[in-house]
Amino acid sequence: MSRLLQQAGAIPFRYREGELEVLLVTSRSSGDWIVPKGMVDPGLTAAESAELECEEEAGVLGAIGPLLGYVETAKARIAVYTLEVGQELEDYLERGERRRRWFPAKEAADKVRDRELATLIKQLRRQFRLQSPPAG
Repeated sequence: MSRLLQQAGAIPFRYREGELEVLLVTSRSSGDWIVPKGMVDPGLTAAESAELECEEEAGVLGAIGPLLGYVETAKARIAVYTLEVGQELEDYLERGERRRRWFPAKEAADKVRDRELATLIKQLRRQFRLQSPPAG
């Protein structure tokens, strides 16, 4: 049995007008909507690598949050964190290679093909709803 690659990624999010939004990027190979992810770089923690992937693939900077969970693919075990976006960059490493787009969290969960990732987005959405004071 082959060893799974150790990768890290993050779900970039923001609050806009009381709603939770998630930033997705397109995969370079398939064009599917995904979250920024990649190999855990030597000398960096998984969280630091996830933060770097958000900057390189999605052009966003922010506060890395706790480990939300793991997604396993045929090739990799991906540690998935949250990243509360504080800044969107106009120019970033993979700008010409991917599209990025903000989605309401519920729609983002529907857009991603990977069911484990969709579950983590839904989990983030539930946490947001539990932490938000009721309107009015």
